Amino acid sequence: MAVDANEALMQYFFDNGWVTEYPDYYGGGYIEDNVFNVRLVTPTEQTMGILDKIFEPYKDAVTYELCDMSQKDAQAYADETAKALIADGYAVTHWYTDDVTGNVVIGVQNADIQEVKKQVTHTQKNSKGTYVPAVIVEEGGYLSNEAVKVLGGDRMWTGSYNLSIGVCGEYNGYK
Repeated sequence: MAVDANEALMQYFFDNGWVTEYPDYYGGGYIEDNVFNVRLVTPTEQTMGILDKIFEPYKDAVTYELCDMSQKDAQAYADETAKALIADGYAVTHWYTDDVTGNVVIGVQNADIQEVKKQVTHTQKNSKGTYVPAVIVEEGGYLSNEAVKVLGGDRMWTGSYNLSIGVCGEYNGYK
């Protein structure tokens, strides 16, 4: 039911034109213990009415949490921070916002971790006194440029996630 509730919310967003960004009140969402936890930024009564209607069939599998920053703003902050680090010459491998905490997570090559940690702000307020998410720095990596045989189902590691290759095929007669 939690997955279905998430799908219903994503369909609502899509139907209302939020395809590449989320609405300002949406702070993210995650499933834990078969419950869809929806993070909200100062939702209005109208917003809560809409959400309650969307989640009516799943009400036992949905909870609301208040948070300080929208998913859209947190992702913009993550993008801005990562681009600044890249411009400064650091080997940034990935970045994203954590759906559970709202923190920004930035992966960098091991050689740059200590310097990047010094560069990022770990406070919850920026110089203007407004909320910004914490920036968590983790080790990331790149695939080598060497010829690598990759098959469907092979394990890949981005530093944050274990993934598998899901598509294999041929291009110009080569596997």
